[in-house]
Amino acid sequence: MAEAIFNHRAAGRNIRARATSAGTLGAGTLNPTAVQVIEELGISIAGHVPKQLTQEMVSDATKILS
Repeated sequence: MAEAIFNHRAAGRNIRARATSAGTLGAGTLNPTAVQVIEELGISIAGHVPKQLTQEMVSDATKILS
């Protein structure tokens, strides 16, 4: 959810920044409640696939929020 909200708001303000979200235990599917809440905000996460955090993601990151 945080990735979708950040990226949506950054794009709407022409901010050249991108968030990527991942978990330590990558889930297989999106939580239907999360999808509903995001859609109520006018943001689509259709096609989004939960990701498991990798060392490459950590190495490529400028900042990491936990």
